[in-house]
Amino acid sequence: MNKRISVFLLFMLLTPLTTFAQNEPLSWQSLDATTQQTLKPFEKRWHDMPETRKQKLLKGAKRWKSLSADEKATMKKRFNRWKTLPANEKQALRARIKQFKTLTPAQKQQLRKKHQWFKGLPADKQNKLKQRWRKLSPEKRANIKHRLRNMTPHERRQFKKKINAKHR
Repeated sequence: MNKRISVFLLFMLLTPLTTFAQNEPLSWQSLDATTQQTLKPFEKRWHDMPETRKQKLLKGAKRWKSLSADEKATMKKRFNRWKTLPANEKQALRARIKQFKTLTPAQKQQLRKKHQWFKGLPADKQNKLKQRWRKLSPEKRANIKHRLRNMTPHERRQFKKKINAKHR
């Protein structure tokens, strides 16, 4: 009985220490050389960053290491485009990302599928669709979005057929 109590007490004493060790600040020196190289732009402010931000950056650095050269090139291109966006567009994109995160996995998959379909269209067709959408009044756009969201899959397919036949 005493042995069980001793093991239990030892466990209880060590648990806070391991928890504390996991919550220690992540120092720049504790990162390996490749991670430091990837996160080099953050080195000077690393010690002032919240731990949650450091963990997100570390996760991103690990993901970066796993990307192919083509994927890295694409990411660099996207980041450079992001840097040139005006603040209001960045804010709008952040809001859309936040909204996307609230979707169910099925809704996210459906949206990804639609995006792939759109990206598969020829550039001239994409531009035509974009122009048509932009010409609509905000009220009409909202109305279309609302109607599409409330349609059954069958009704949605019929609607797409009708639109595609109209604009060929």
